[in-house]
Amino acid sequence: RLVALRDGLTDSDRRILSAPATGEQLLRGYREALRDSSYGWLDDTLALLSNWGFDPATVTRPVLLWHGAGDTLSPVGHFKWLAHHVPRARPVLDQDAGHFGALEALPAVLDWLAPSAP
Repeated sequence: RLVALRDGLTDSDRRILSAPATGEQLLRGYREALRDSSYGWLDDTLALLSNWGFDPATVTRPVLLWHGAGDTLSPVGHFKWLAHHVPRARPVLDQDAGHFGALEALPAVLDWLAPSAP
């Protein structure tokens, strides 16, 4: 159950998680991700503070950065840092979204990745 997680979320995140299919999808994903260990989750968290082995300023491809301004799980400061340090970044800071707003942003992100042919 995602009840414990909901306490620290924004209203928009709670709305998104209230859809039964979304909640079930997230639970399946979390269970699978943590099935063998929590080291991957820990590694993601530590990556915010560690050297990635490359300088983001050397990224030459276009990068779409999307972040919900109300995200209580991932720091908006990291999004801003990346937006400043990745030369071809297109930052999108959704003022009305939280962490799980990324699920609703996904269609626009996919359109950005693979624009429709004329």
